[in-house]
Amino acid sequence: MKHSIILIICGLALFISAGLGTGVAKMTDAERDEMYAIVKSNHLGRTSLAFRATVGPQMLAEANYFSKRLNLPPQRPIQENDIVEYHIAAPFFSRIDNTNLPSPAARLHAAKFVAGGFIQTTNFVFYFTKGYLWAVVNRVKHDERFDLYPEWVKTPSLIDTNGAYQLATQWLAAVDVDVRALEEKYQPEREQRWCWTQPGLNVYHPPGDTNKIMLPIYEVAWGTNWDSVKVQILGTTKELMELHSGEFSFSRRPPLVITNAIELNNIPDPSVKQLINLSPNIQTNSDPP
Repeated sequence: MKHSIILIICGLALFISAGLGTGVAKMTDAERDEMYAIVKSNHLGRTSLAFRATVGPQMLAEANYFSKRLNLPPQRPIQENDIVEYHIAAPFFSRIDNTNLPSPAARLHAAKFVAGGFIQTTNFVFYFTKGYLWAVVNRVKHDERFDLYPEWVKTPSLIDTNGAYQLATQWLAAVDVDVRALEEKYQPEREQRWCWTQPGLNVYHPPGDTNKIMLPIYEVAWGTNWDSVKVQILGTTKELMELHSGEFSFSRRPPLVITNAIELNNIPDPSVKQLINLSPNIQTNSDPP
């Protein structure tokens, strides 16, 4: 309960600061009280078991769609037992407000609740926001990339920046991004990554220092902000390292809308005893072997 209250307060603080940053009038005390009342009465700062049981499979299905279209390993549908970690955002933190309404409380009343959070497998993480799968990250190649740099710089790349662009546009089209419309708005930026020949936090690199070594890592990006579309590729194997499709206006994928989010979140969770009774064959840590 305490954790849920902290999440609600933090979420409200973010909501207020976001509104102030975009020129929206500051909430009055009455509007803030109404906001707290809506969140509390509808349990919008938590996720019930019923809510997670509904949203989770939708996120998994979308992750599988991306995985298949991007030809990610292993080349089979992701199963529940492949998931090593996941998070499903509470409705308050994963919603689309009706910005045509005057007050924050009114916008929350009319909000559309969508899927948010992430699914992590052994090899990849699939991130969701605003109802869309907005990023796919290769955990192994991304998280361990600094340790792998010495090996990568010795391995010839199978592509150049043009080859990276071809792969990037193919992958984006495969996951239903309207590449033509994207390029009508943004010019693609193609870049090969590099690192210092003397890496380290305590090594000073003066302006104009050219002691750099090129890495077989290529990045193609459209746009320059958080909502940009970006693809990063490991040239030695033509593997996807990252794909971000954050500007959702270019996506033909339907958002994952949870039409009965409040009803689902108001369903009380069963007790541990009820769950054990429903699954009599499940052993707990206290059961004898």
